[in-house]
Order: sequence, then C-alpha cells, then structure tokens
Amino acid sequence: MTMKTRYIVGLFLVGASVLSSCSDFTEIDQKGINLLSTTDQLEMLLNQEYNIRIADIQRVCGSVQYYPGNVGTVLANPVKTTTQILLKYDEAGHALEQVDLTSSDSYYANCYNYIGTVANPILSLVDAATGSEEKKTALKAEALTIRAYFHWLAAVKFTKAYDPATADSEKSIAYVLETQDIKQPTEQLTQKEVYEYILADLDAAIELNALPQSAVNRMRFNAACPHAIKAHVLMYMQQPGEAAKEAQKALAVNSSVSDYAHYCTEAPSSAGILVKTFETPQLALAQDYFTDTDVEFFSWLTPRYYERYEQKNIQKDWFATYHTMMWMGSWETTSQVVKGALESMFGVTEGSMSYGVQGNGRVGRINLSVPQMYLILAENAINNNLIDDAMDYLDKIRVGRFFPEDYHALKGSVTTKNDAIEMLRKVAHGENVFNIYDFITLKRWTLLSDYKEDISWTFSGTTYTLKPESTIWVFPFPKSLMEKNGNFEHNYPVTQN
Repeated sequence: MTMKTRYIVGLFLVGASVLSSCSDFTEIDQKGINLLSTTDQLEMLLNQEYNIRIADIQRVCGSVQYYPGNVGTVLANPVKTTTQILLKYDEAGHALEQVDLTSSDSYYANCYNYIGTVANPILSLVDAATGSEEKKTALKAEALTIRAYFHWLAAVKFTKAYDPATADSEKSIAYVLETQDIKQPTEQLTQKEVYEYILADLDAAIELNALPQSAVNRMRFNAACPHAIKAHVLMYMQQPGEAAKEAQKALAVNSSVSDYAHYCTEAPSSAGILVKTFETPQLALAQDYFTDTDVEFFSWLTPRYYERYEQKNIQKDWFATYHTMMWMGSWETTSQVVKGALESMFGVTEGSMSYGVQGNGRVGRINLSVPQMYLILAENAINNNLIDDAMDYLDKIRVGRFFPEDYHALKGSVTTKNDAIEMLRKVAHGENVFNIYDFITLKRWTLLSDYKEDISWTFSGTTYTLKPESTIWVFPFPKSLMEKNGNFEHNYPVTQN
C-alpha cells in the first residue's frame, strides 16, 4: 500500500469514535478523499493480513494456555492480573479489577479497524469509483461480508450469549456504517438491532452474487463466505434449522475436507528427540474458505482438552509446527531438556499432568472452513434425533483426521442422543480448539440444557471451574472506549471502585 493510500485510509476510521478521540482523525486534509478513485485502488484495501489475538478467550475456555511466566507464580500473585483472573475464573476479579486492567483490547480494536479501514471506505466510495460495474459489485459484496463478520466477532466477545427471549433488551455493541459521522460518538445497540444489521449485510452480499468461487487467496472472501458466516450467526441466534440451510449453501461451493495424513512427517527436534508433526501448507488447505495467518506460539494444551481427542486422532498424536518443537504425552516420555523447560515456565511437577507444548504452529484464529459447516449440520441433525445423519456429517470430517488403518465410522455405531452429543464435542474440539469457534460454541451451549457443561481445569492439585451462567463469558469493553464514549455501558454487572 502506498503512503498516499495509507494517508487516506486513516480518514475512514469510522469506528474510531469507539476506539479513540475523534480529533485523531478529523484533522486530516479532506482533499485526500479523492485519492481512492478507481476500483483497482479500492481493491488494494482488501490486501489485508488479518490478525485477531484470542489468548484471553482461550484461557476462559480452559483449553490453550499461553506462557504467562511461571503459572504457579501467576496464580499465587497477591496482586490480581487479567491472566490470573481468567485462569482462576475469579468472578469478583472479573467484576472489579479486570475492568480497570482492560485499558485497551487489540481484539476489539482490530475488529473495528477492519470495518473502518477496509469495509466502509469501499462501501462509501465504490459507486463513484472508475471501473467496471462487475468489479464494483464484487468489491461491494466483499466489503459487506467483512463488515458483517467483524461486527459479529466483536459482538460474541463483549456481549452475552444470544438469547432470543432477551435480545431486544440486551445491550451489545455499535454497528458502524459507512455513513457514520466520525465527529459523533457511536451508539450502543441492542443485540437484536446488531444482529439485524449483520444479517442485512450478509443478505445484501449474497443477493449481489458477485463473489468468486475461489478468491485470489485465502485471506480474501469467496462465494461460500457470506453463507458460512450466516450459518454461524444463525446458529449463535439459536436457529439451527436455518443455519443448516446456509451451511449447505456454503458446502455447495466447496465441500473438501483436507486429509491430515498427507502432511505428517517425523523429524528430530533441537532437543534431540524424534518429533511427529503435521505441517499444513501456508494458506493452501482445501477445506478453508477464508483464513488468517496467525500461529500458535509456545503454549500448552490442558489435560481436559488433550484427553478429549479420540485415540489415534492425528491432531492428538501429531501437530502442525514450523520448527518441530512440539512434545506430547507424559513427563516420563520426554527428555530432561524438555522437562526442565516446562517446569521452569509452567510450574508443573514431574508426573502431574499430560500436556502438549508446541511452537510456531500454523493455525487460523478466525478461519471459515468446510468442517465448521459439517459441525453445524451434525448438531442440527442431533437436535432432530437424526443420529445416523449426524454421525455421517461428523464422519465426513473424521475421515481426514486418521490414518486409514486407524479410522472407524461413527455412523451405525453411535445410536443415542447423549452419545452423539459426546462425539460432537470431541470432533468440534479437534477442529476449533485453536480458533475462535471453540469459545463461540461453548458460549452458545451455555444456554442449551443438552449441551451446557462446567468448564474445569486442574493445576497442581487445585481445580478451577467456570459455570455456564458465569459473567466471565462476557469481556469488559476497553477503557479507551468507556472513557471517551458516554453512550456505552458494560454488558455484565461491574463493581465500581
């Protein structure tokens, strides 16, 4: 992107009124508005490398735990930190200290940054731009999809799980349109209002029917994406039947599930042990409709999640890494070098737990994929007591997660609803543990009697438990928003200092 393009992009930070003071963006010379005057120039805004950090979200899920220093030391610290509050599921700390500690939130900022510097500038300027009508329509469809997606991602983190019975009164986030006056603070809308906007943008993108079957790369949105996002949104709105219809439309564009056995290798690590890895190609998995380029860096998988994998699942026994720095299993099977590193960083004692630690694994935090659509179809089938159909959908994923000699079909062998739900949990865990959809699914399930569960993890003999009704599922807005926009309130009860 040229310096001039970067300059004008700043003008369109229409979400900035919820992130910073308006003066940061209103002193730009208005003459620059005409710099983006062609469809080719507007398309440059779509050359975006998306990055959404979810370490705090994964701590809530009790799944992937990032190295925050020695975990034992963090937990014992008499001064509360956000990491400690989330690790302990500290309700009082969430209501008081976490609010004060959240001076900023990169997840929130990035969501509105993509809306304000990519989606809305295109929607504001595309009709007047020079270029073919075909390209204008395609740009508009992609911008609408982006705007809907990142508003939804913001809503799921900072708002309660969507309950149709209360959605018209529950407060949510701001929905920033291209017509937003950046001199005026944005308004906090209800959940119902926000989701109406999200669905309207997705429906408009779908109606334009202008997105390509395959995008120029997987960091661009293709024809399946608005359907896939709409399927997720409708599922989150507790409309599984309608979600299933959209999932089928996404699968009509692409129904490929990547075979992980193709990416498995064995190589010696720097510690001198033979490590099993599967290293997926960068931005080239056939099952991804859209993905980001984020990586998993030096984190550990809690025993609860490690043990939830099916036996012989490649995702359990192998792992995608750049530098083959992963170790799985018990302390007894690893080298002294690895034991020492884990003990010093994570504070665990020998023999106390099973774990998985890895570095630089390729993952997509906010990817949209074929397996996610099959998971939606499977859950909808379970809800309708179509157990064979549900297991068939899960098998379409699972067949790519085992070596042929280790694979066994679920269809015909799982016959009860309870067992079907348990298998859905296992498969969903394997597909989503490193992305945002683990949190989204678990949070949605907190409202469903057949699916909700306590989230627990144990460290050095102490068990920490998160209940479905906990307010910890809702994150506080950053202080940078709350101090500069009087229209907002937190979406859960907070304690004032």
